[in-house]
Order: sequence, then structure tokens, then C-alpha cells
Amino acid sequence: MTNQSPTNSPSLKPSDLRMQPSVTVQYNFLGGVEKIMDGYTLTKLEWGNHEIKVKLFDDRLCIYGVDDDEKWHPWIITIGDLLGDDWIIIKGE
Repeated sequence: MTNQSPTNSPSLKPSDLRMQPSVTVQYNFLGGVEKIMDGYTLTKLEWGNHEIKVKLFDDRLCIYGVDDDEKWHPWIITIGDLLGDDWIIIKGE
């Protein structure tokens, strides 16, 4: 069996590639923090809720969506956050 990329696969046409779901890049904690420093807003797949998000706000790492008050709060980072490798960028934020 040969190892072919989707673009070289005889069963796929270029128009089929547009219909493939986009791949979401997942980051470890350090990679996620680097993205936050670049201005992105992130969430963690484990949380199961994209309304919970983290970003740099007022020069601090902050979290949103953990309370009903609709405010950004200083983020208290847990060991689960540090060890997680399921950080993703929230598109359009």
C-alpha cells in the first residue's frame, strides 16, 4: 500500500477537497500561550464549551465564560491547563 496525500489520491478530485472538514490545530499549553501572546483567543476542548475562552486582556492572562457576569477574570491556571494538549484557537475572535 502506498502512502498518498489527499491531493495525489486517484479517488479524490480537487473539488472534493473543498468539502473536507477543516482540521483544527491543537496546541499544548506553551504553544497556546504563544498564540495568546500573538493576539489569538483560545479555548480548551476538554471544557466542551467555546464560550469559555482565554486571552490577553489588560496585559494579563484572563478567562471569560466561567461566571454568568459576562466579565473577563484573571485566569488561575491549573495543572490540567498546564498538561493539556487540546488548546485551540477560536476563529473570529
